[in-house]
Amino acid sequence: MKLNTRSKYIFCSLLLSIVALAMIQGCNLRSWVKVNAPKDVMVAVDLPEGSLTLDQADAVFEDWSNFVTKNTKQFQVAMDDANARYEVLNQWLSVGLSLAQTGTDGIPYGGLIFAALTGAAGVMVPQPKVFKRKEKDT
Repeated sequence: MKLNTRSKYIFCSLLLSIVALAMIQGCNLRSWVKVNAPKDVMVAVDLPEGSLTLDQADAVFEDWSNFVTKNTKQFQVAMDDANARYEVLNQWLSVGLSLAQTGTDGIPYGGLIFAALTGAAGVMVPQPKVFKRKEKDT
């Protein structure tokens, strides 16, 4: 049986394709697929940029979830603590101002003096460092 040249090329191509596909099937294809994760995620889980593959993605996602959960809880505790301190300071200030206001009622023009002193105190309070940095940057 004599095959023509075209049939030989088709047969050899099919054989090479079958061999190549069989070899690729044994490989870990998940390690070939790149995952384009955000830069912040890559920095948070200490991975070099561009090196995340689908094979590693499940472990990295678990690390990221733990990182976010832990930091969210810590941030929530810090905010609750700051809010509690704010409430105490606000109550002390309110009590002090109400006592000062009731004390100035017996003095002639006490209300005006109280308002002037309160305004002057507001002007003399130092500005927070956050706002000073923004002013220097501009």
